[in-house]
Amino acid sequence: RRLAIGTVGIAIVLALPLVIAVRSLERVHKTTMELRNGAFAASLLIGNLRQGTDDLRRAEDALVYVGSPDTHDRMTQQIATMRTLADSLDAFSLKAAAINVRLALDSLSVLSNEEYVRSSAGRHDSAEVVSTQWVRPRISVIEKTIGSAEQVLRTRSRDAVNAATDDTATAE
Repeated sequence: RRLAIGTVGIAIVLALPLVIAVRSLERVHKTTMELRNGAFAASLLIGNLRQGTDDLRRAEDALVYVGSPDTHDRMTQQIATMRTLADSLDAFSLKAAAINVRLALDSLSVLSNEEYVRSSAGRHDSAEVVSTQWVRPRISVIEKTIGSAEQVLRTRSRDAVNAATDDTATAE
């Protein structure tokens, strides 16, 4: 009987660390999946937003100096593309960034039409004023917002990695 109790005691002592290690590894796996599906996907979205902002800036330059229907269409399309990307920020709990980008894009829709009217009428100096005083500052707002969102993601990722590291240390 004492042998059986001793054997059960040894089994419990040996099984307890195994259970703790398995649970810690499950948490590490969960954190890894969250990073892959959340932070990694969000950072790809941020990269696409950066590229989209660069494309938006180039489209705006062409609109100011060329002022053709094609350049206006290109600017309108780029604003629509950026709006779609901005809507995706909501899925990553970046609502403030999504709102700020959408507000800037709303302004850009109106302002780019005004730029087009002036530029297509040959009033390039007047279109340049709209660009310098109104449009480019809105694009800068988008760039700053993307930078802030990137910082939020970086902090979240760091915290998740630190938690996974702690779980791994617990498993050891």
